[in-house]
Amino acid sequence: MRSVKALVLVALALLGFCANASAEVKRRWRLDLECDKPDMITYEDAAGGCENFWFITYRVTNPMDEDVPLNIDITVKTEREHYFHNGYFPQVEEQIIAKLEHLVGLSVGLRRERIKEMKAAARYLDASDQRAKKVLKAKDSFHGIAVFAGVDRDFRTLDVLVAGLYDPIRYRTEKPKDDEDAKRKYAFENRILKFAFKRANERYYVQFDPIHFVRKDWIVQILGTVGDVDTIRILVEALENNDATIRKAAIGLLSNMLSKQTFDFDGDKSVEENRPAILKWREFWARNQHKLVFSPEKGVFEVVEPPAK
Repeated sequence: MRSVKALVLVALALLGFCANASAEVKRRWRLDLECDKPDMITYEDAAGGCENFWFITYRVTNPMDEDVPLNIDITVKTEREHYFHNGYFPQVEEQIIAKLEHLVGLSVGLRRERIKEMKAAARYLDASDQRAKKVLKAKDSFHGIAVFAGVDRDFRTLDVLVAGLYDPIRYRTEKPKDDEDAKRKYAFENRILKFAFKRANERYYVQFDPIHFVRKDWIVQILGTVGDVDTIRILVEALENNDATIRKAAIGLLSNMLSKQTFDFDGDKSVEENRPAILKWREFWARNQHKLVFSPEKGVFEVVEPPAK
């Protein structure tokens, strides 16, 4: 029995796929990304409250001769297996950019005008800016920023996990299991780029230790073949995974495979908060698993009622 663990570390890169199972080998798109060392900033709000936020800046380039969908998703993970997803904190982001660009001494109005100009020049684009951009044009590039709240104060290692850099649909090269399997020309393959960092372990208070880069590598997971109904079962089970990254990827792929159906599942909410939606997905699978038929033309599964006897 295929395990839900096959989905470990899948992410929202799966949201933009087009499952066209033609006989031609499709050319897979990709994006190149280089990540800077994570850093922390203490944000002080108008009431005098303070909160620590971690952030990274990075550069993305499209080496292709075609436009590429922009669905980059970034998560950081500590050695305790705690995951923290890139959030939207515009005031914190403003303070970070002001620090990095030496704009702290400017008035608020002038500082915001400078930041607006930088974003217009494709610098410090956050997830919201990228969603508005939608695609990265051929040979184009931009400078991004990601901010994270609630990260473990005393972590020893920090992995930056980046999804959305690779086309999740690949042509199958492995030997088919049987004649039926041979008809499935494409597979879902998720690639996540991992940047591993660790603290130097030089100081008594670990939170003040400098952070060093360790290595960069890819995490690759095969998620099943295009047109294989059992992939839906695996994804429905993954909706109860403790990792929000996996839940978000699972609902994104299910939505695309089933004509945008979500049953109001929200990957940012906990498993318990999503319990009503999970029950609806379970019921859907139980009722329709033998009725689901894949349409190669549409790239989705459809519920087809058996002919009346």
